[in-house]
Amino acid sequence: MNKYARTAVLVIMAVCVLVPFTLLVLRTFAYTWFFPNMFPDLSLQNIKAYIDSGTIQKPLVNSITLSALVTLISAAIGILPAKYFGTRNFRYKIALYIFLLIPAVTPGICIMFGLIEALIKMGIYRYYLSMVFCQVAFTTPYFIFTMIPVFKRYDTSLDDQSAILGVGKFSTLLNVTLPAVKTGLATSMMLTFVISWSMYLITSVSAPRGFSTMATVLLPQLSFGYAMDSYVAVTAFIFMIPAIISLVLSTIVIGSDRNNARRAR
Repeated sequence: MNKYARTAVLVIMAVCVLVPFTLLVLRTFAYTWFFPNMFPDLSLQNIKAYIDSGTIQKPLVNSITLSALVTLISAAIGILPAKYFGTRNFRYKIALYIFLLIPAVTPGICIMFGLIEALIKMGIYRYYLSMVFCQVAFTTPYFIFTMIPVFKRYDTSLDDQSAILGVGKFSTLLNVTLPAVKTGLATSMMLTFVISWSMYLITSVSAPRGFSTMATVLLPQLSFGYAMDSYVAVTAFIFMIPAIISLVLSTIVIGSDRNNARRAR
C-alpha cells in the first residue's frame, strides 16, 4: 500500500470514528438543538437533571463492581493456561484452542440456554453468583487468547533460574512472571473489563431481579425510546468512557514499555 492510499484509509477511519463521537458529545451537552441550527445550545442542565433523577447512579456502580470482579476472576483463572499455551507445545493443542474458542464464536443465547438449566439445578439461578459465573465463562477465553501472544515472547529461563534459587512456584508467578508480562496483562485486563461492561444478553438473562447495569439501561432506552434524547446521549457517553480509558491507558502502557526496552538496549 503506497503512502497516498495509506493516508486515505487513515482519513476515512478517522472520519468514521470522530464524526459519530463528536455528534454524541454535542448531543450529550446540548440543552436544545433545533433545525436549522448547525450547533446546539450547550448546557449542563440536562445532565444535572438526569443525574438528580437517580436513574444512572446504581447501574453505574453495579457495572463498575461487576466488571472489576469478573476481570479479576478471569485473570486469576486464565493466567496459567495462557502461559502454558504460549510457552509449550503439546499434543492436542489445536483441539484445546478450538474448545476455548467455542464461547467466543458461538452465539451467546445458545450457550445461555445450557447454562440456565445448569444454574437452575444448582439452585443459584438469578443470583449474583450465577451472573458472575456466566460472565466469567465468556470473558476468560478472551483473556487467555490475548495473553497467549504475550507469553510466546516470555523467557522461560527466568522461571528456571527462580527454581534453582529455591523460590516457590507461587512466588515465582508473583515476583517474576507477572512483572515480566505486566504490559500484556494490563492490556488484556482492560479488554476483559470492557467486554464484561458491554454484556447485555448474559447480564439480563442471569442477573438478580431488579439488578441493572449500564448495558441493560442503555439498550432499552435506544430500543423503546421511552427516554429523552439527551438522557440517552448521556447514558451512551458514560457507556463509552471505559473503552476510551482502556484505549488511552493501553497506548500509554505499550509506549512506556517500548521506551524502557529502548533504554535497556
